[in-house]
Amino acid sequence: MLYAVSLYIIKYLLMLIGIVLSALGVWELRVGTQKRRYLTFVILGAVVIILSQALMQIWGMIGMFGM
Repeated sequence: MLYAVSLYIIKYLLMLIGIVLSALGVWELRVGTQKRRYLTFVILGAVVIILSQALMQIWGMIGMFGM
């Protein structure tokens, strides 16, 4: 049970980090100082979200075969 709860916490924390990074990129675009920083934050946020989903799928497969 604790294992499942910790996986959900990790999933949503990684998702939150990705959303925050994307929001920082949008804020940087709004301020308009550096377009390169905007692209960096948005791409980094998307990569973190994609990796969090991939990790959850891998952990799900490991858990399925482990039982």
